[in-house]
Amino acid sequence: MKIRTGFVSNSSSTNFTCCISGKYYEGRDGEYKNVCNRSYDCGHESESIYYVDLNSANLSTEDKRAILLWWFEYEDWDSEKGEEYKHAKHANQDTIEKEFTKYTTTINTELSSKEEPLYDMPACLCPLCTFTHIPHENAYKYVIKKHFGGIEKTLTDEIKNKFSSINQLRDFIDDK
Repeated sequence: MKIRTGFVSNSSSTNFTCCISGKYYEGRDGEYKNVCNRSYDCGHESESIYYVDLNSANLSTEDKRAILLWWFEYEDWDSEKGEEYKHAKHANQDTIEKEFTKYTTTINTELSSKEEPLYDMPACLCPLCTFTHIPHENAYKYVIKKHFGGIEKTLTDEIKNKFSSINQLRDFIDDK
């Protein structure tokens, strides 16, 4: 058996890469500096600034059921929420539509909040799976292909000829 001496911490380091921006974040115990993360049951993770607005999303009844079930689990449990959870699990389409309408504003407010991490969200709320947001890398590749015929080497050579360092390129991109 290994005996640990000195300072021993029960905290663990964690990290995630945003499925939209591609930014990598490191943190402790799920807490990240200057960013709040979201995780989805599809396996993706994102920064909280990328979310699906329920008012403009094209959601099926089963998507709405999944969102309601997640919401009732996410919220603090009390006897009323427990009953609503059980009811939503087996409810018919009309009931799901009514319940979803009842909670849409509340859930949207939570989704748009940049303050609170949210976990185990259904895939129908994932900004990548729903094609609500396009990953930055894919957008850049699209522009290169559309406007430069997909010739990355030519574009890379042009950039190298115009700038002498990555810092000069970044300054140009950031309009400095």
